[in-house]
Amino acid sequence: MTRTEYLEAIDKVIQGVGVPSDFPATAPVVAMFLTDFMPGDPDGPSGDNMTSYEIAQALEDTCQLSTTDVALVMVHLGYRLVANDYRGHEWRMRAVDPTEATS
Repeated sequence: MTRTEYLEAIDKVIQGVGVPSDFPATAPVVAMFLTDFMPGDPDGPSGDNMTSYEIAQALEDTCQLSTTDVALVMVHLGYRLVANDYRGHEWRMRAVDPTEATS
């Protein structure tokens, strides 16, 4: 998925277009948080990975999220889980520079 396609998918979640009817009301908040990330390479190392709990905690000053709310949005946007021996399962993420080209 290109950066442009990813950002279009983020916008659709924010606008509620093409998302499951049972998506959580907090899905747009999670999507906005993920604007500065992309799904990472499942086979490569990454210091940017986060658990659903960590994402929910990062947004606790904005709204109350469940880990299920986070997980539903992550899967919808193409993120994959990887096992970490110390932290359990975490989402494979890659932070991007907001000015990164969108192609």
